[in-house]
Amino acid sequence: MTYVLGPDHLPKLSAPILMVAGITELLVGLLAFWADRWSRKLTILVGYLGCLAVSVAIAVLAPAWRGSIPVFFSLLVVLNIFLGIEFLASTTLQGEVWETRRRGTYTAVVRFVSVGLYIATIYLTQGLSLQSFTWFAVAVWVIGVAGAAAWFWRGAETGQGAGLDAAAGAAGL
Repeated sequence: MTYVLGPDHLPKLSAPILMVAGITELLVGLLAFWADRWSRKLTILVGYLGCLAVSVAIAVLAPAWRGSIPVFFSLLVVLNIFLGIEFLASTTLQGEVWETRRRGTYTAVVRFVSVGLYIATIYLTQGLSLQSFTWFAVAVWVIGVAGAAAWFWRGAETGQGAGLDAAAGAAGL
């Protein structure tokens, strides 16, 4: 919604869309003060499930948000709340479980692949209808939920005050 749907379908509102998304994620960042008390596994899963649920709502409600700025901005805010939660938890987890010697390399690979695939999908999906594009986004979030669910069931808990030993165990160190 922030970088593709909003600017494409509401081009005169691109700047406010970016501002609202940024402010929303900034405010979600305040949750970081309490994040270590929560289950990292559950927080990641909630973030991905929330993004998936909101993406389904965006797809189903496309006619409504295209015709109503309040509906669009409501969906935008809720989506960015879950995006912020997911980013906060998964970025923290990466730093906890990736071995120090290779953390920069792993981060670079993840960023390169994710940004590269994002750029590719922008070009590959540019001819899709609004309905097809929104359901494509849902499919991408399904993949994320699968990964988050796998970590929830099989990964080590590094939140809730867990020490470095838990993270080292998760990394196999």
